[in-house]
Amino acid sequence: MAAVLSVGSVFAGYRVEQALGAGGMGTVYRVRNPDLPRSEALKVLDAELSRDPDFRARFVREADVAAGLDHPNIVSVYQRGQFDGKLWIAMQFIDGCNADDALRAAMMPATRAVYVVGEVAKALDYAHQRGVVHRDIKPANFLLSGSAAGDERVLLSDFGIARALGDTGLTSTGSVLATLAYAAPEVLAGQGSDGRADLYSLGCSLFRLLTGEAPYSVGGGAAAVIAAHLHQPPPTVSDRVPGLPPAMDAVIATAMAKDPARRFASARELAHAAAVALHEGRIVSPAAPGPGPHGIPASATPSLPRWQHPVGPETAMAPPPAHAWPPGLPSPARRPRHLRGVIAAVAVTVVLISAAITSLITTSHSPRTTTKTGTTAPSPTASTTPRRPPIVTQSRLPGLLPSLDEVKNFLGNQNLIAQQPSFQPIAAEVAADPTECLPTIAGGDPSEYEMQTTIGYYGSAIGEPQGEAMVPQVSQVVLAFRDAAAAQRQLANSLSVWRKCGGSTMTLLGEPSKPRHIGLSISVPEDAENGITTLILIAQGNLATIRSDRAIAAKDNVLVDIAVQMKNTDRGQQAVLGITNYILSKIPG
Repeated sequence: MAAVLSVGSVFAGYRVEQALGAGGMGTVYRVRNPDLPRSEALKVLDAELSRDPDFRARFVREADVAAGLDHPNIVSVYQRGQFDGKLWIAMQFIDGCNADDALRAAMMPATRAVYVVGEVAKALDYAHQRGVVHRDIKPANFLLSGSAAGDERVLLSDFGIARALGDTGLTSTGSVLATLAYAAPEVLAGQGSDGRADLYSLGCSLFRLLTGEAPYSVGGGAAAVIAAHLHQPPPTVSDRVPGLPPAMDAVIATAMAKDPARRFASARELAHAAAVALHEGRIVSPAAPGPGPHGIPASATPSLPRWQHPVGPETAMAPPPAHAWPPGLPSPARRPRHLRGVIAAVAVTVVLISAAITSLITTSHSPRTTTKTGTTAPSPTASTTPRRPPIVTQSRLPGLLPSLDEVKNFLGNQNLIAQQPSFQPIAAEVAADPTECLPTIAGGDPSEYEMQTTIGYYGSAIGEPQGEAMVPQVSQVVLAFRDAAAAQRQLANSLSVWRKCGGSTMTLLGEPSKPRHIGLSISVPEDAENGITTLILIAQGNLATIRSDRAIAAKDNVLVDIAVQMKNTDRGQQAVLGITNYILSKIPG
């Protein structure tokens, strides 16, 4: 975690008055302008991210895009620059709170909720008219200033992941940056999106302001929320808020339509329909479907999004069949073990957890299994539904991973070496109790993946030799699936295991000839703001405490599964998030 600037210190000429909060890219402070008698909000990019060219470009884009937006309902950008190795941006300071904090303090009256959405709608339509999509519409980005009795101002903040439509070079992680609770189905499915994704998020935000709950506040964590956005009908508000007109249900249903073409034509149309529903109790029919909000050309999205197809494997969110292997691929019980993990004892803890990770990632180096005719084994499940070609194929997977030098920078360690990569998963050689929690150690065990839907696999391990053990160690696994729906289904399945095992203890048993027992405590998984889910395993040994940080995410047809094993330090979490974000930024879309 980056060090917070102390009150009274000076950064880039600005004197720090207060730390306001931390976001996905940095920390925001209230500062004093060095030349003018006013306070401003200063957003400082984390030093580690400032060194990353992709993050630097995205940060500069944030300033350039936001600086071009001049509207009373949009937070103004004043200046940007670089100081002490960190990028920064100075913005308008709003003395108040955000709508999410206001909800935590007390339920928001329906009249105020509709008013707030109406003011945000003005800002959104203004941005959409200029070809800019916000991509992170949520109550936490609605800043409220003044009295709620009548002179309250509402400003839309954080265009940090907004971009001019058509500019795809700097926002390739856009599909994972939106907060899951408010993300449109087309964004979660990795399809093209436009301003109508903002309208979906605004509908989710209206639901939250009216009810105090996110639309899909279901158990099961991120996987369940993703599945709900993709499959469940929009929720109703009239049965949750006494006295709210049923006409408001129609507003939510239209705003959160799965098909972008069936949503409102603009943000103001959504806000107008909400006001009429609240004050007059009647339904306002949306305008005829058009090309997109204010004429913004819609991306190449099918008329019926593929996650809505009533039949076929793409709509199934159920776990895959147990031990579903491609034809000709022997099960783990029959597969020969070509190599042993290169592990020995610094401590018993290091031996077992390193053995598990290394055997998962680097035991086999053979290419993807083929049929007897030498061709790639096809999926046994045929589908007559047309499907666009996968955006990432097997041959492109190695190019997604950071280089050895880049991994060294992520870990802050220059004494790392790379193991031979692997092109197919292999069963772990270390047993665990309970068995179903073994996949929480590291990616790479074939039992974790729905192999019938994969078209490619690539895994690598990088670490620092210490005797024969490797600590720290980084394992990187990327899988290409036949389409985005299969990747999201795999993400949901993997997260279900993490959720089930989170908060528990697992015992590693080692090989029968070496019956060592080590207990691993498994943290409850957490969702970062950019949609990456993280998990922490702690192994307490006689000589050392080993911590393994995990991160998993999906974008388009690729699943990213990263683990960083270090002696007890939270730097592993920074590294695992940095590596995961790096890989996601390399995936087109």
